Amino acid sequence: MTTDSAMDDAASMAPGRWARWAIGALLVWALALFACGMSWGLPSWVGWAGDELHPSSWTEAISPSTPNGWHARYPPLHFAVLAGLSWPLRALADRGVIKVEGEDRVVMLTYFARIVSLVMALAAVVFLYLTGCEIYGRRKAFFAAFIAVSIAPFVYYAKMGNLEAPYLCWFTLSLLFFVRILKHHRLRDYFYFAAAAAAAVCTKDQAYGLYTLLPLPIIWSLYRRCYREGGRWLGLERAAIDRRVLGAGVAAGALFVIFQDILFDPRRFSIHLRLLLGPMSQDYQDFPNTVAGHAALLALFLRQIAFAFNYAVTAACVAGFGLAVYRARAKRVTPAERQEASLLLAVFVAVISYYVTFLNLILFTFDRYVLPVCMVLALFGGYVLGELALPAAWQRAERWQTPSWTLLRRAAVALVALYSALYASSIDFRLLADTRYDVEDYVAEHARRPDSVIAVGRRKHIPRFTWVPWPSAIRSEGNVFKQLAPEYVAINVTDIRGEEEDKIYDMLASGELGYRLVFTRQSRPLLDCLSGKDVDSSQRFVDPEIALFERIADAPGHATPLPGN
Repeated sequence: MTTDSAMDDAASMAPGRWARWAIGALLVWALALFACGMSWGLPSWVGWAGDELHPSSWTEAISPSTPNGWHARYPPLHFAVLAGLSWPLRALADRGVIKVEGEDRVVMLTYFARIVSLVMALAAVVFLYLTGCEIYGRRKAFFAAFIAVSIAPFVYYAKMGNLEAPYLCWFTLSLLFFVRILKHHRLRDYFYFAAAAAAAVCTKDQAYGLYTLLPLPIIWSLYRRCYREGGRWLGLERAAIDRRVLGAGVAAGALFVIFQDILFDPRRFSIHLRLLLGPMSQDYQDFPNTVAGHAALLALFLRQIAFAFNYAVTAACVAGFGLAVYRARAKRVTPAERQEASLLLAVFVAVISYYVTFLNLILFTFDRYVLPVCMVLALFGGYVLGELALPAAWQRAERWQTPSWTLLRRAAVALVALYSALYASSIDFRLLADTRYDVEDYVAEHARRPDSVIAVGRRKHIPRFTWVPWPSAIRSEGNVFKQLAPEYVAINVTDIRGEEEDKIYDMLASGELGYRLVFTRQSRPLLDCLSGKDVDSSQRFVDPEIALFERIADAPGHATPLPGN
């Protein structure tokens, strides 16, 4: 006789109109969320997105004649992807079919890179949804995908030409095959998993931490499926040398060599490795290698997860993890529920692996570093929200089926979903309302010599005026302003770092350098639920506070402040 639970599981996996419409609507929402604000900081030669892969570096990164340079900080795979996919576009521009050159060409290719990121971000959502379908069915998988779409830093990086969306795409694809391995142990799934894992690592190095410990649940599952009769230790040994495991390892190694282009460009790989183990790790270390330092790192890591999700979704993910642990150990659960829980906990090994073998070694973290962790945790959040929103085995008790309880459960899920949508949308509202646009508009309206306006600071953090780096202003003790005699000077107040930069700002504000403060401004987006000031969030570079100074000798009169100041 078919049990109710089995019927529910079958229904949840069967293709149906609800499932198709639901995931289709979610992808439309994700497309709108990810595409909005894609023009942030453009047109510009460099844009405002930090560490974006500049079009000038794409072909350099895959050419043996240029093994060194900014691009050597990262593996070459995504550079090759961008260079290959953009070849028709660049060829048309070279032949004059598309009339773009100079900065216009850079802007066109920057948009292209951002579109590639958007497509790969959408693919990551689809892969996570399919992973959820493999674990627990379409209903809960929909909520897991919704949570993934609502991860705040993911919304930001989905529209930028950085490496985050591409490597998350490969990672979520590997998760799908990882779960299929645990369920079926088919040879093809081992090879697909190895290929996706190699692509993730060769897109962004930190992905290696996600896979360091993942062979353990594979070997344990293979032992339980195929080698239990020989005893535990002999069985585990046989599982570890199974042809599927060894074949996947060889495939991953071979693809790593190919994707890193080690055979044809070993010098670049050597330079990249030295950068990775040296300045890119040691120069950023925030915490000491002590018990207190590791505790502080863990605390920041957890705060970053809560910031990326929002507190409501974080609570749902924690509850999902607790439910999975309970069902994996409890006796009064169905086999299907125990399998769901076991698969979820096996996937969670990626989180442990990432923290122990990556973050725990480099001793620093940014909000973008928790993105793969959030992707995994989204599966746990979907596990709980799916249970609350729709009838499940534990809700068959009469008290859970009363209209009041049903309404309360679904209202709670709806509120979490609504808040998550608003929280994620805050990224787009901040991008669209960036203060630098207002400053640029003000200068365009009031400056008599717009070409003389300068911005002091780090190039990607300032309005699109002539750039003067902080070292130039500091070395000259402010004399650079007297030499250039700009009509206006703009400074990113949010990004001032250190006493020397503070000193230059104070000299401008005091009038010592011949300038007076017109205004300091930070826009107020229509919607902003974010607060990531204490979690090293990339959002601190969006919508910064800008100070604008006007040359006193050139001032025609009292300058008009921006509206709202």
